[in-house]
Amino acid sequence: SEGFKGHNFASMGAILNRALQRMEGVQLTRECSQFSTSELLELLVDWLYEAAAPSLLGIYDKKSDQRRRIALSASQLRARLMEIDTHASAASLSEMHRDGLCHKAVMWFVHHLPREAQVELGSKLMLPLLPLEQHSAPARLNPSATLVYSEYSNSTSCQACHLS
Repeated sequence: SEGFKGHNFASMGAILNRALQRMEGVQLTRECSQFSTSELLELLVDWLYEAAAPSLLGIYDKKSDQRRRIALSASQLRARLMEIDTHASAASLSEMHRDGLCHKAVMWFVHHLPREAQVELGSKLMLPLLPLEQHSAPARLNPSATLVYSEYSNSTSCQACHLS
C-alpha cells in the first residue's frame, strides 16, 4: 500500500514505526538501540518464530519472497543467529547485527503472525522500532564482515516494497 512507503530509508522506517505503534494490540515499543541482541534473539526464536501462521508462511515460500522463513526449526534459527552474532562481535559489527534483528522482528510480527497473535503478543511483548539509519557495507569485507552484512541486507529487504 502507498500509505506504507517512504522516499528514503529513514522516512520508510518512520512511517513503518508509526504503523506498528498504531496496530491493534501493540502496547510496548522502544528504540532498537535499547535492545540487546540476546533480547532480540529471544523475541525472534521464543515468541515470533513459534507464533507464525503456516498459512502466511506458505504464501512467502511459494513466491520465494524475501519475507519467507529463514530456518526450518527454532533451534536452527537460534544457532544461525548466534553464529552471526559471534561473527558480528569479531568484525565490530554488533550494532549492524542488532539493527538487522530489529528489522527481522518487526517484519515477522507484521507479516508472519495472524491478527489474533499480533493482538495477543502485542499486549505483552516489548517490540523494537525500526532503526532509521541504514548501514553501508564495511570497508574491510573479511569473511565475518561479509556474513554479517549479507544477513543485515537480507533483514532490511523491506525496502523492496516500502520505498517509493
